[in-house]
Amino acid sequence: MTNFIGCLTLAFGILSAGPMMAKETEVAPDSHKRAWPPVWSQEVREVFFENAFDQLQGVQALPLFHRASKASAPAEKPPLDEKNTPPSNLVSGETLETEIKRLQLALAASHRQGWGGESRHAAQQQLAVLSVLFDSVSRYEGNIRWKAHAEVMSRQSAAASHALDRENAANDDVISQTIEQLTALVRGERPSSRNLVEAPPPIRRAIMRRMEISREDRIAAWLEDSDEFARHREDLRHEAELLAVLCQFIQRPEYEEASDEEYLYAARSGVTDALKLREAVFQADLMEIKQAAAKLEMSCTHCHDTFR
Repeated sequence: MTNFIGCLTLAFGILSAGPMMAKETEVAPDSHKRAWPPVWSQEVREVFFENAFDQLQGVQALPLFHRASKASAPAEKPPLDEKNTPPSNLVSGETLETEIKRLQLALAASHRQGWGGESRHAAQQQLAVLSVLFDSVSRYEGNIRWKAHAEVMSRQSAAASHALDRENAANDDVISQTIEQLTALVRGERPSSRNLVEAPPPIRRAIMRRMEISREDRIAAWLEDSDEFARHREDLRHEAELLAVLCQFIQRPEYEEASDEEYLYAARSGVTDALKLREAVFQADLMEIKQAAAKLEMSCTHCHDTFR
């Protein structure tokens, strides 16, 4: 009788443990028979994968590494003196690199098609902005791409921007060489020339034209509703930082207007308002973003109407 009870107990124990063992066997993968899942590059994802965030309702959240804390937020009233404020306080290395690459693609396309009509004016604006961006790279605190060649490219881009004012063979050579150097740099090659050229500062009206494009054609459109904001939140940050850099650059004493206190006040207000817009984008408060954008628009409109 004792043996029978012992066998019965053992049988119940085996039966009760059976499902647990089967469950563990099902869950544990056979690492020798399973392949790693595919990893798609960003280029492939942009071509073949739709952005699922576009289908979401409401404000799109930024990744954790893009969320600003109070400790990392820019100061509400940063030092705006050109000599004391490094570009790294105004713009990320990512924004500078992205904008330089976009300008290289646009200039290379115009160069292939020829400098006719509107493309000539567009190229002049792009080269002027390129000069500003490379100047920021050359003075950037910390590691940033193209820093070793940035001063050369800044001056060369400024010279090419001025060369577009007059159409002749010599000027066309300056423009072509600049675009070829830029293309080589973006491709990761070493530019053929590292000589500093003498050039006046980039054309201010061309810089201010890019500022108008940012405010009127981009920021205003992206703030029309919450869906547009959700799709272009990162673009807003990019444009805010770009505006801060451009507003700072046009304060330089090389420009005649920089001796005018009203002009300097408007340009400095533009820097401050652009940084406030960037901070509002980090916080994802659409109402605050619209208020910051409206204030930036007022500062820029006053400056452009009076001094452009």
